[in-house]
Parts: sequence; structure tokens; C-alpha cells
Amino acid sequence: MHLTSPALGRRIIVIGLGLLAAVLVAVALLKWTPDVYRRTAAVGPDDPARGRFNEEVLNRIGNVLLDRSGRTRLELAVTEEMASARLAAVVDEEERAGRTLPAAVRNLRVGFEPGCVVLATRIGRGITSVVISQHLRLEAMPDGALRIEPAGLRAGLVPLPSVLLQDACRTLARRTAAGRAAEDEKSIDFTQYFLEALEGRPVFLGSGRKRILLERVQADRGVLRVEGRRADAPQE
Repeated sequence: MHLTSPALGRRIIVIGLGLLAAVLVAVALLKWTPDVYRRTAAVGPDDPARGRFNEEVLNRIGNVLLDRSGRTRLELAVTEEMASARLAAVVDEEERAGRTLPAAVRNLRVGFEPGCVVLATRIGRGITSVVISQHLRLEAMPDGALRIEPAGLRAGLVPLPSVLLQDACRTLARRTAAGRAAEDEKSIDFTQYFLEALEGRPVFLGSGRKRILLERVQADRGVLRVEGRRADAPQE
């Protein structure tokens, strides 16, 4: 049986509406802004959380490493505001030094969800902008090292196969480690520590023979909890 012109017209309209609906759904999925980015997008380099990161993270790590007795335990509760403010400050310092950073790095934020750390950034402008988020699993190994494993990359709610944000973090970490002044050694160590972990190698927090053995790394919504203790690395 041959379709009449009105029937063919209705079929075309139905197909067109179906395609339009599919496009709208795809756009909605791509344009979705993850909660992690909503919570941290406004955090800047001058946020008070930056000072809390220095005091409650970097200083505590330093105190544990300086205690030769090993009795000072490392107990951190890192909020996503603290981590994002510290990251924004690093980006700000790089740009003040005249180094050009890609938008994916400038907009990078850190969030925490149950079981994973989320790196999120916004790329593009206006109607072409989209939030990319990389989920990472952190694990304290039996020997006290940290291991980071990719756990999915998304554009909005759409899964992607690449590791875009890990590359952005590597770029930032390398530039920061190369340009940081010698007196800021704790930041250099912390940046290099994260960089090496992103390369897929289990790493120890510390420098030289001084290291921290991680006993617990747990990510919950909005906070990352880390526990450990100092132990000297074995002599080779």
C-alpha cells in the first residue's frame, strides 16, 4: 500500500519531532552541570579556604614529617573549598608570572563525592560551554603509598573515553613545580606528589627518606579524610 501525501507528511513530522527530542535530550545531558562544579565554581584564589588549606593540610603534613619520633599522626579533613581555593591560587600565581594557561586549567576545581575525587572544569563559552568532570579513585596501599585510578570522564552526564582533566592537572603540576621558588618546598613536594600519582604509580608523601605512610584515604561528599604516620624509607 502506498502512503498518501498527508500520511507521508505526518510521518515526516513525527520523525522530525523525534529527532528534535533526541537532540534536546543530548544537549541537556551535555549541558548538565555536576553538583561538584556548582559547589566549587565560585571559589577563587583569595577565598579564606586557601588559608585553611595551608594551615590544616600543608602545615600538618610538615609537622608530621618533622617529628622523628613518629608519634605525631596525620589526620586531615580536606574540604573541596580548601582544595579548590588552593588550586585557584596556584593558577593565579602562574598567570601573574606571565604564564599562559588553557581554559581547562584556569577553570579547574576539585570536589569530593563518596568513594572518589572529582576534577571538574568548564570549557567553551556561551552556548558551547560544557563542564567536563574526571572521577578518580584514591586508595591507601598496604605499604602506605597512594594510588590514583581513573573512574570515568564525563561531559555533563555523557561518558567520554579520554583523560582530558588528568592532562590539564599534569600541565599545571609540571609548570608549578618548575616555577616555584625554593623557599616554598612544601608546595613543590605536594604538587610533585600529585603529579606522580596521576602517572599511575603508587607514591609516598614526603621527601628524601622522610615519608608518610597512609593508613586511610576516604572521600565523602564535600570532604576528603586522610590518616597516616611518619616512617623513614628503607635505605637502599
